[in-house]
Amino acid sequence: FVERRGTALAIATSGTSMANIIAPPVAATLVKAYGWRTALASFALTGGAAMLLSSLWFRRDPESTGQFPDGKDGPPTPLDQTLISSTDGLTAKAASRTRTYWLILGMYALTFVVVFVPFVHSNQFAIDLGIDEITAATVISSIGVGGLAGRLLVGPISDRLGRKRLVVAAFALETLAFFGIAASNGLTLLYPSAVVFGFSYGATVTMLPALVGDYFGREHAGAIVGRIFGTAGSLAAIGPYVAQLLVDSSGSYRFAFVLSGVANGAALVMASRLPASGQSAATT
Repeated sequence: FVERRGTALAIATSGTSMANIIAPPVAATLVKAYGWRTALASFALTGGAAMLLSSLWFRRDPESTGQFPDGKDGPPTPLDQTLISSTDGLTAKAASRTRTYWLILGMYALTFVVVFVPFVHSNQFAIDLGIDEITAATVISSIGVGGLAGRLLVGPISDRLGRKRLVVAAFALETLAFFGIAASNGLTLLYPSAVVFGFSYGATVTMLPALVGDYFGREHAGAIVGRIFGTAGSLAAIGPYVAQLLVDSSGSYRFAFVLSGVANGAALVMASRLPASGQSAATT
């Protein structure tokens, strides 16, 4: 996809947010009825089967199935071909030599290292505020509601307004959301903060492959996204653990959420330094 890259990615990644909406209350019910081992095994089997089955329909690109990019009825026109060819030049190795690559890697490393903190700790944080277990699980569902909206709205809008502007706004919202969660004393602020976090998180995750496609091209986008996500995404395992250490030492979840907001503020600064949308990274 070239012309509607953001829209395509929004649709493709919306399933994650749907799972965030549905799974938490189901998990809470299963744990209460059968224990956490049975609940975890059920999710593992269901998720594994779904991924294996869906992989049977994966295709590398439209050309491999006799179709054309962007759903066109025929081969690209000279203007279309110019648009496609102009973004097909950088390999993963060449991309890693650009300033833009390291800005994208840095900002996603900063946000991914804390991105699972709300998913792992907001439930217990809500319980500590005096909210019952089933209702507390819906806080994570509200993250899914926001995430679904963020993906489906920001993806198509970024096709029109440009990716940089939208990713900067998303990081700003994510920063505010973490501070909102930290300041919560009940569901009145916790719910909307969780929704805003989900919205902004959904937007930033959706735009990662789109940013890579915009700046480095379609041909090697998979390899470049893999490198960035493999590095930055791996850091996501650290955040929840460090957050728990902070909780153990301070007796409160608030400091962990504040630090998560600071990390996203730093990501916001890096995002603001990206080249203008539509500018190739070959010279940056």
